[in-house]
Amino acid sequence: MATIANTTIQLRKSGVSGNVPASLNYGELALNYYDGKLYYKNASGTITYISSGQFTNSFSTMNVSGSLILATSNTDTLNFKGENGIGVIANTTSKTITLQGGNSFGTIVVSGQSTVLAGGANSPLTLVAGNNVTLTTNTVTNSVTINSSGSGGGSSTDNVARATANAAYNEANSAYSLAGSASTQASDAYSLASSAYSTACTAYSLASTSFNAFTDTTGDTISGSTSQTVQFVGGSGVTVVANPSTSQITITANTSSSSGFPYIDLGSVANTVAIYGTVDLGTLS
Repeated sequence: MATIANTTIQLRKSGVSGNVPASLNYGELALNYYDGKLYYKNASGTITYISSGQFTNSFSTMNVSGSLILATSNTDTLNFKGENGIGVIANTTSKTITLQGGNSFGTIVVSGQSTVLAGGANSPLTLVAGNNVTLTTNTVTNSVTINSSGSGGGSSTDNVARATANAAYNEANSAYSLAGSASTQASDAYSLASSAYSTACTAYSLASTSFNAFTDTTGDTISGSTSQTVQFVGGSGVTVVANPSTSQITITANTSSSSGFPYIDLGSVANTVAIYGTVDLGTLS
């Protein structure tokens, strides 16, 4: 077998800083050994390079609770930051990162009192038993039981509060009774008002009905309704004068006789008209 002589394959090359190949075929390489860059043509037809000392990104994409963190270069740094009681500890020797748990409690708020804040992940919350109160812990069920240890009589403060509550309860009952009485009285007043209203309606109905304004002494009707008018007419030798200011009608005889007083002949009028009001006949002479 014939021996094949060693053949040296050389790339397109340049030793001038900044030189970039104008064109390359796919698979063809060009080396700028001054800049330390190896040029090639990628799939999109762009001439790009690999640089000496160049590394790929230390991470590409990290997804944290739906938020994406992207690396844009090989020099990007991913930082870990602890907040809200989460501690972050880095060990450069073992090249590990330790995340410590958060606070066992964050904030305890009691109305009218100062707010209790957790100072760290291991901050304890201490429960203190007040007067007539006992606290019992159970490590198996991880629970705390709060019981009353009072004798039943209560402290003087409890007694005052109980007495005040009872007084308020009695006042409320009294107010409720008064309200019931007022409701009954209101109902009675409503019944009286309804009765008065019925009476008024009846009176109105009667007043609206036509009635006889005048009747004679025998009960015969002279005027049949309130809209009719009775006229006084002076006969022979008689003058009739009305005075609206005094509501009087004056009838005067204008003739005289030998007896010294007027003679009024009523003719064949058998009945006398009964007039409701005052009729002044004047002075007979």
